[in-house]
Amino acid sequence: MMSIVGYEFRPTDEELVGFYLRNKLLGNSCLIEAIGELNIYQFDPWELPSQSMMRSNDTVWFFFSGREITFAIRNRQSRTTASGYWKITGQPSVIKERSIFQRVIGQKKTLVFHKGKSPNGERTHWIMHEYSDLSLPESQRTHVVCKVEYTGHDVESVLVDYGPSDFGLLPSLTQEDWDFAFSD
Repeated sequence: MMSIVGYEFRPTDEELVGFYLRNKLLGNSCLIEAIGELNIYQFDPWELPSQSMMRSNDTVWFFFSGREITFAIRNRQSRTTASGYWKITGQPSVIKERSIFQRVIGQKKTLVFHKGKSPNGERTHWIMHEYSDLSLPESQRTHVVCKVEYTGHDVESVLVDYGPSDFGLLPSLTQEDWDFAFSD
């Protein structure tokens, strides 16, 4: 787990695809320690914050996930979890590099988590942006990078699993250290 005090990890769409995902796909893993890998669809969204490589009180988390195609027809992936499913909303958008050529390097899909079974699931405040690299051959596109975000107002309920030492600020703090460090 990585922890840096006062640091916000806010890569742009272009950086997520052009640097992080591309280096992951090319096997340059020493350059991408900030984002962990897991099968994101094996977890309900409220379980994901505790799986993040970078712990913080932020409501955005990043993960690499393998592209597991489970439906042979139409080359689709199953996005179901134990408690619900991720539903694609809107049309995918293209991600271009910020150069003079404006070359398309990736694609971003937006998904919303629904509790329950499809098609009657209840929409939640969990949103995921799934980024794919389009610049490499299909055979090398083994992973996507996912940006998971909680957009609800009750943030404390999402972060309830984090104790004071789990925020990634100072991982070795005990409760007494935490109380002392932030007392008046």
